[in-house]
Amino acid sequence: MNKISCSMSQQSEEEVAETPYRQIFRLFLPAYCADQRIQDTLEYCRRTGCRDVLLFTTSYDEEPSFKSVEEVRTYTESVLKPAARRFREAGIAVGINVMQTLGHCYFPDDKEYRKAFPFQRRITAEGKNDRGGACPMDVGLQEWVKKTYSVYAEIHADYIFVDDEFRTMLRDGMTCFCPLHLKKIEELANVEAVTIEAVAKAIWHDLDSPLRKAYFEATTQGLAKMAVIIRNTVKAVAPETRLGLMTQVFPQAATGIDYQQILKALSGDERPLVRPQISLYSEIGLHQFAAASINPSIFREVLPKNIEHYAEIENSPYGVWAKSTAMTIAQIYALLLQGFMKQAVNFCSMFMRPLDELKPLIEAQVRERPRFEALANLIPDGNAPIGVYNYAHLHELEVRQVKAPGEYHHGHALAMALPNLGIPLGTDPNSPWIMLTGDALRKATPAEIDSLLRRGALLDVPALQTLTELGFGERIGIKVERELECDEVGFEEFTGPNGLDPLLHRFTLQSFLHLNYGHWYELTATNPCQAWSVVRNFRGDLVTPGLLVRENAAGERFAVLAFTGDVSNHWMANRYRARQLRLFFEWQARTPFPVVVTEDSPYCWTIINRDKEGRLVAGIINTSSDTILNLTPQMAGCWNQITCAGELPLQQAADGSVQTKLAPLDVLLLHQKTTE
Repeated sequence: MNKISCSMSQQSEEEVAETPYRQIFRLFLPAYCADQRIQDTLEYCRRTGCRDVLLFTTSYDEEPSFKSVEEVRTYTESVLKPAARRFREAGIAVGINVMQTLGHCYFPDDKEYRKAFPFQRRITAEGKNDRGGACPMDVGLQEWVKKTYSVYAEIHADYIFVDDEFRTMLRDGMTCFCPLHLKKIEELANVEAVTIEAVAKAIWHDLDSPLRKAYFEATTQGLAKMAVIIRNTVKAVAPETRLGLMTQVFPQAATGIDYQQILKALSGDERPLVRPQISLYSEIGLHQFAAASINPSIFREVLPKNIEHYAEIENSPYGVWAKSTAMTIAQIYALLLQGFMKQAVNFCSMFMRPLDELKPLIEAQVRERPRFEALANLIPDGNAPIGVYNYAHLHELEVRQVKAPGEYHHGHALAMALPNLGIPLGTDPNSPWIMLTGDALRKATPAEIDSLLRRGALLDVPALQTLTELGFGERIGIKVERELECDEVGFEEFTGPNGLDPLLHRFTLQSFLHLNYGHWYELTATNPCQAWSVVRNFRGDLVTPGLLVRENAAGERFAVLAFTGDVSNHWMANRYRARQLRLFFEWQARTPFPVVVTEDSPYCWTIINRDKEGRLVAGIINTSSDTILNLTPQMAGCWNQITCAGELPLQQAADGSVQTKLAPLDVLLLHQKTTE
């Protein structure tokens, strides 16, 4: 027996009962050690309660993008089919994760290799070969896909997932601008002699160009045709096998792609399966943890509502050396709190090192399993988290206009800063707390915009410019005048609401604003407003309000930050901004947050959801590197703490603080018992 099996068996011989929490274990089985890896994986499933495996068809590291049909057949017969039988005999569901359909991330330039696979390589917006893959419009590639997927279909898997290469953003930039795509763009736009430069310019800068629309249609058509080929091929052999798509993070994933069409083409009349990416493969800064972990919720909100989601947790390239056990467990909790009860995990290297190297992570999952199950039993799968709602749209990139290509995906950066301020960020469009950023509102209907503005909102400069362009400027009563020059932006001085907040009044924040000139703008009021902060130059002269606040005649409450939001800097991450924005949102919505961690406990990400009966469930994740001994949340009602031993009454001091030891990435779980 191998090391991990011994340690597991000594811990417990009991089978773990099935719960709504469903982990799908992704792994590659190298032919030279497949038998041992299957044994290890069965033991992992027994210990952790995992009931699904998702078997990779190839390896990132040992194998390039494309293999011959004969090689695919050999590996399927010698490894995948026997493995599927053994897992099924153990009661484990089997799925297939096709790693390389379009090339994914490595399409070699080796001359001999290219003779065997002479597919059209994808071309970037700079006119360069993309190292990541081939063009889906290539007829030769389509034939290769038919032959290989027909082999994989013989496994009769529960589902087959296409990995996250159905996208235009691959290795070296935005694609595809190859001759096949340019020809299709010419046809769709009814324009002759189209160049890469002309199409790229239209995408970045020209909303009205027929080339922009043609690019989105061409890329979508190419991928949709490939999706139909995959579906027809698989269903001809295995009608019972469902098909799923893995995606890139949003909004990058939607660059040039209409996912509604792609998912319909791949799934037909069946319920679509989607694995949204989380760009948290290796240890990242704690202050980026929340922004990365909430992305699947944002993508889920803009995708069709009938989708079955399998959120991603991946430690790449190598287990706990890539990402700590603490961060991995915190990620599991973050997804459960956001209503993702199905999670596709990948903890193993492609060389499938012995699973005993994952012992700390496995033991932590066993230890935390009771709390995983408690959350899964409380929160319905798919429930959106509660908090500040930031409007996004699946097709917002179709109407984005930027000064430089690097700004194309920056529309929601400002909203991503809220969790670090202790302010809950949610994806429920009916939320009373509203934040509008970027130019996504160009895709909203007038009725949708009216519904949002009736609740009031915090806006950044691009959102205000967009609303003004759409005819809603007078309703907000604040105007954007001009970009500020370097010498005009020195520091920010807080005044607080009505100048009366004792913490904020006359506080001066050293923000080095001059480093971000070109992102700050002058704001003026077309109606009476209050400045809750002001920007001054290096001489101390007042230049513009920093946060300008107004209530209009209809009682709608707005604030505008004099900032574009596309640069994340320390001017946002401080106790004074946290207090300022929390006070604004609660004033704007005329209702307090049900759970909010005050500025005395920095970098505590609060995630709020509801149980099946409508009562609140909350998690507070410490994303600082300090151990917190005294939390300062503001909470509505009476709460229990969810522990591995069950629910226990939460002990709060007279001032509402909670004495608890919360180490970095530890999670405090709370369940509301009464609202009073």
